[in-house]
Amino acid sequence: MLALVSALTLGGATWVYALVHVITRIVIFFRVPETDGQSLDAVQQSLRRGTFLPRPLGKGA
Repeated sequence: MLALVSALTLGGATWVYALVHVITRIVIFFRVPETDGQSLDAVQQSLRRGTFLPRPLGKGA
């Protein structure tokens, strides 16, 4: 484990952080349901009904 830490370096750690950030943004973009134009009450009602779900995988934007 110590060899990995010393081999990673500050620049490598920054690249790992950047990669994790990009992957996270992509997952959020495709998996978080759209709420634009909906009131807070409408979102809360769909959460209670269980209809506030992410898009199925592979459907895109």
